[in-house]
Amino acid sequence: MNRYFDIGKIVNVHGIKGEVKIYPYTDHIELFNSLNYLLIDDKKYHISNTRIHQQMVLTSIEGIINREDAMAFINKVVYIHREDGTKLENDSYYFVDLIGCEVFEEEKFLGKITEIIQTGSNDVYVVRDGNEEILIPALKKVVLNVDITNKKILVELPEGLIDHEII
Repeated sequence: MNRYFDIGKIVNVHGIKGEVKIYPYTDHIELFNSLNYLLIDDKKYHISNTRIHQQMVLTSIEGIINREDAMAFINKVVYIHREDGTKLENDSYYFVDLIGCEVFEEEKFLGKITEIIQTGSNDVYVVRDGNEEILIPALKKVVLNVDITNKKILVELPEGLIDHEII
């Protein structure tokens, strides 16, 4: 597992005092309120203030005191140490841990998870093997076992999910 994971991307500056606007990669946006630092380009930056505004995170980083300095951070991804992340419930996983997992139905290799789509009701795993793509709903009756350590997921696909199964 990665020791760090990305939690957002700086998409713009806000105001003239060096505040940056972060697009959060997490469902737990309130996590930003509890952070004391962010990692950007492998460097630790201390946070002096954070607030949530219209599902975006506005953050003041110590040492960044004007708009011009803040503009250098636009398009930078922000990271944290894994242990500073939100504690997950059982059968919940960080996206970063699921991406790259090999997906199998019984012994048949279906591909690797390349992205995860959040639909509101349930997540959908995008599984690719070459040019083949399968969209697998992340439901307990479909996803039977997740082994993050070995990067392996066992599924039981609903009938008709794969095109060639449709008659």
